[in-house]
Amino acid sequence: MVVVADNPNFALHQRTIIGPSAHVDPQSAATAWKQRFSFRYRLGTDPLQIAAMGCDDEGRIIEMVAYDAGAYKDRGGNPLRVIFHANYMTDKFMKDFR
Repeated sequence: MVVVADNPNFALHQRTIIGPSAHVDPQSAATAWKQRFSFRYRLGTDPLQIAAMGCDDEGRIIEMVAYDAGAYKDRGGNPLRVIFHANYMTDKFMKDFR
């Protein structure tokens, strides 16, 4: 499987926009995904998950987790990433990157 980490294609899962899991606004999550400065794969997850950190327009660090929606690809063959978790950075999430 070829995994393109710098894939620009993404969508926000409904749980990141409304409901009790909505911690940051959708625009902040989208901006942070486009401005990722660190990411890692969560091996052993199916579908493959990607944990990432990025900054929103206010300079706040946002933690995000996305998965590959492998059935959906762009013209270049890159899979769609679905962001299903977005929150302001927590210590627990930061420990995953150490």
